[in-house]
Amino acid sequence: MEEFQEHELHKIEHPLYEVLRSEDVKTFNQQKAGLSELPSFAHGDFRGLDLRGLDATGLDFRHAYFRGAD
Repeated sequence: MEEFQEHELHKIEHPLYEVLRSEDVKTFNQQKAGLSELPSFAHGDFRGLDLRGLDATGLDFRHAYFRGAD
């Protein structure tokens, strides 16, 4: 198994990312539904977050880090 490297994470500059990082999944899902183009969350840091109920349809989570996330 490859070891995770901190430098592989990217700071994502999008308001929807900040909503998700605050674990407000309900608001995230509502705002996501109103977007015509979804942001990329590739290489995002989602460690330890409670993301249960997240509508991940169409989202780009390539190489994102989810250790300890629900």
